[in-house]
Amino acid sequence: MSTTTLFIITFIIYCGVLLFAGWWASSREAMSGNSYFRGGNSNLFVFLFGTLSSIFSSWMFLGNPALLGRNGLAAGGWLIQVPLIGMCIHLLWNREYLLIKKYNLKTTGEIMGFFFESKGMQVVVAIVSCLYCIPYICAQMKGAGSILNILSNGQLSTDWGIYIIAIVTLVYMVLGGMKSTALTSAIQGFLLVCGFYGLAVFIIKDSGWGPMWENLASMGDEYITLPGVYGGYGWTYTLSYALVCSFGIICSPTYTMWIATCGKGFFKKSRRTAWIAWTLVCGFTYMVTMFVVGCGGLTLAPDLENMDNLVPVVMTKYFPVIIYCLVGVAAVAAAQSMAATSLQAANSAVTEDLIEDVLGKKMTDKQKLWFGRLITILFLVISMLLSNRFTSMIAILGSLGVTFGFMLMPAWFSCMFKPVFTKAGCISGIAAGSAVSIYLYASGSQLNMVLHFGFAGFIVNVAVAAIVSIFTKKPSAEKIWQYHGYLRNRLSPEKPVEIGGRSTADMN
Repeated sequence: MSTTTLFIITFIIYCGVLLFAGWWASSREAMSGNSYFRGGNSNLFVFLFGTLSSIFSSWMFLGNPALLGRNGLAAGGWLIQVPLIGMCIHLLWNREYLLIKKYNLKTTGEIMGFFFESKGMQVVVAIVSCLYCIPYICAQMKGAGSILNILSNGQLSTDWGIYIIAIVTLVYMVLGGMKSTALTSAIQGFLLVCGFYGLAVFIIKDSGWGPMWENLASMGDEYITLPGVYGGYGWTYTLSYALVCSFGIICSPTYTMWIATCGKGFFKKSRRTAWIAWTLVCGFTYMVTMFVVGCGGLTLAPDLENMDNLVPVVMTKYFPVIIYCLVGVAAVAAAQSMAATSLQAANSAVTEDLIEDVLGKKMTDKQKLWFGRLITILFLVISMLLSNRFTSMIAILGSLGVTFGFMLMPAWFSCMFKPVFTKAGCISGIAAGSAVSIYLYASGSQLNMVLHFGFAGFIVNVAVAAIVSIFTKKPSAEKIWQYHGYLRNRLSPEKPVEIGGRSTADMN
């Protein structure tokens, strides 16, 4: 049996497992509109590996090794995002979880709309949520299509790879909604971690640890020094890229959706274990193995024209057949998991925020379920059509998506820490910052060599939000008390403070 045939059989088995998971999730209980979007209570395994797969996706498997292969070691500096992500999690997720459970909120738009008492704010956040998800889904589709094309030795075209992944994803999402998305993402996250370690081990085995770095250095000083082969990876760009990716990922609507799946008491019981495990698994995988896969892969395939294909090309040349098949499936899983969770987040933003909350179209449970399925199909079709129109490298396309999550930072800060920005300020800042980011991305401005386009847009966002907030009305004292008073009482009950003339000690 040929390697190509064995890979295709392995891939078919993998697709069968995902479809079975979707069927199992839908058959456990009668599917309702609420369970389609909320998915029940996540356990620690599902939450840990599900969120991990949602963060890394084909951005990790293909995109970042491609950047290292294209620019050398300089492109790895932005991996300081890993400890920054840990800091973001510590600062935001517990607060977000407490607000979601206290006020029965489901989406980022609901959290911010409730605080600012504004349907307009909820609409803006819902639009930003969709803008976040579409480039991310396109990046996953591009990655999955390329993987299937190369690993099947051309028997599946890139377009057919995209169609197959889209259809499988659509089926298990339509069947099981968030429950099947959570379950399959956890399976895919586990495969992703195992697959990436397998990549690193076999690249070291084939190239040798010492010779790998010697070969890299022999390719030229620009491969081992700043600002990289093609320039641009100076410290300002590297730091701004890391900030956009870390804060943009954790502030994204995808993770509000994940946190909403957790049952009451989950963070109190599991958050310390989850963060330690998440940091160890993700931190070591990302900070160490990424350099091995990217730089080691470059020394094994130095003349590759399309660096996004670095990982699958190295696999076809150097991997034993069984490892080739298993790691190949893990690579597909990396792409598919993020596509599914992004689809679910965009679906929730449209159905929950725009249709039900803003337009006030109260649907029956059955109507909500089927409308959610139709929106899933719509976003998947849009992403399929756009996938091959984006010419950027996968990592850059992914960073365009998280840029929109980063634009929500001023609003998150006002909701959770200090209400310095007003509703009008946040909306104006998001609009201005997003417009600047899109322009810089599309134009290929030279400024992108100094600052990541998303960070440049964020500077404009904060400046506009601060100026407009000076002249506009802040949230009501009652909303500030409901959010900031409640959070301060739950997080630091031993240190009561006064907020708006009321003491948090009175809540005890």
